[in-house]
Amino acid sequence: MPTPERLEHSDSRSYLHRSLQRRVALIVAGLALVLVIALIPVITNAELRLEIFRTLGWVPGAEGELVAPADSGATMIVLPIVLELESTALPKRRFLAAYITRPTGDGMWLAPINDGEPFTVPLDDYDLVSSSPDGTEMYVRGEERAVLVDVTEHRVVEMLPAGEVPDVAWDWQTATWETGVGRCDLVSNTLTWIGCFERPVLATYLAGDWHLSILRYGGSEEEHDVVRGLGFRPLLGFSADDEWIYLYNENGIRRFSVDEAVED
Repeated sequence: MPTPERLEHSDSRSYLHRSLQRRVALIVAGLALVLVIALIPVITNAELRLEIFRTLGWVPGAEGELVAPADSGATMIVLPIVLELESTALPKRRFLAAYITRPTGDGMWLAPINDGEPFTVPLDDYDLVSSSPDGTEMYVRGEERAVLVDVTEHRVVEMLPAGEVPDVAWDWQTATWETGVGRCDLVSNTLTWIGCFERPVLATYLAGDWHLSILRYGGSEEEHDVVRGLGFRPLLGFSADDEWIYLYNENGIRRFSVDEAVED
């Protein structure tokens, strides 16, 4: 039969054991609380989360070159140029990054991306841009008036009321941004690359909202990551020489070097 001294000693050890357990539980709970508090900015801040993923090398680290910030009012016009190929009955479209537009005091300033001098069109803004299949003509419509632009010479050739039907033989009612909305159909101008917006494995990406890669045209096994980005899926166009990829969404206009993407 245990003596009172042994019972007292046993109770003391049991008390110390429970006390240690409580201390460990409090420490673990405290550390968990600190971790949750530390992770709140990461969970709630999409930009910070993407930056962490870039730093860790889990997504492409390229941020590209800023052409125009979000608050500049600049937009980009991409022309889908139809190319008839003998190897297929279906026409291919090449996506030419054609103009950067900015509002000015006397209209809208259009700067050619590839070559040519900037010029101004008498519009404050536009709600429709369409182009001829070969990309040599462009129709731009504002609230009250519209213009026809000679893309080759970068000049306005005709002004007309916004409600008037332009005298052109091509489909002027289909906006340029209504084409190239598939996952992987953005062909470059020299038929070298195809821009592809990859689907996430889960419903959404853990970091970023969209992911751009390029595939070698005619050799889809060669793929190169370009950028993981935020915001709506951007409008994409290649420069005429395929050296640059231009992207435009609510976060501004950026361009990415194709050579750097391929080297990485």
